[in-house]
Amino acid sequence: MSHLGSNGSQPDDELENKLKLFRKRLSLVEGTQQDGHYEHYYGRKRDQVYLYIKRKIQSRELQPGQLIDAQRITEELRVSRTPIQEAFTRLEQEGFIKMVPQVGVFVRTSTSNELFEKLLSRAVLEGVLAEWASKRIGDEELQMLEELIQLMESRRLSVQQYSLLNREFHNVIHLTAGLSHIRMLVELQWDLVDYTTSTDILFKPENMRLSLEEHMEILEHLRNRRPLEARRAMEAHGMRVANLFRGTAD
Repeated sequence: MSHLGSNGSQPDDELENKLKLFRKRLSLVEGTQQDGHYEHYYGRKRDQVYLYIKRKIQSRELQPGQLIDAQRITEELRVSRTPIQEAFTRLEQEGFIKMVPQVGVFVRTSTSNELFEKLLSRAVLEGVLAEWASKRIGDEELQMLEELIQLMESRRLSVQQYSLLNREFHNVIHLTAGLSHIRMLVELQWDLVDYTTSTDILFKPENMRLSLEEHMEILEHLRNRRPLEARRAMEAHGMRVANLFRGTAD
């Protein structure tokens, strides 16, 4: 049964169904699998452990500062300590955890400086993806972007719902670019930033309005196949978001 989102927003399951349809359409157009974030790349035990722990961190089942029980993971996944240690190493490199010798492994969050730098790098990389997407984009992808913007224009959206639509808008562009390595780097940045930042800050009413206007500008450049303009607009979009979290990075 449908239920209203926060603040009387449109039903959450209705929005989720729409997003699932977008992902299916996009996978057919681009020839990629979209059931989760790159799950089709992860077949080895260490990668499965990595995703398992990462999802628990992103869902806040594992809280910032919490000690991660490696023995419990070993029992739950029925794996040895080796793939767990390999997953820990990867997650520490990505900024999700901190390993303290002789003490344990803890969930961590990025500092203001780290977050600002990650957002800056994401802005640059997304600019490259937008430039390449403008050279490859077809009618189907353009239609999906237009439909996503129409959904984002609704005043009934909650902050969380707008955030989902926002990421899907960017995801269409990422996939259309056809640069898989850069796309994966950007997606890793998205995952960490999504976990670290507050959507309430990202999508205050005035920020939500600016976000929508910037999306419209990016779409216009993509529609008219203007690579450099698309790149500049996407970079400016990302830089604005970075400056929201500049904090002590000066």
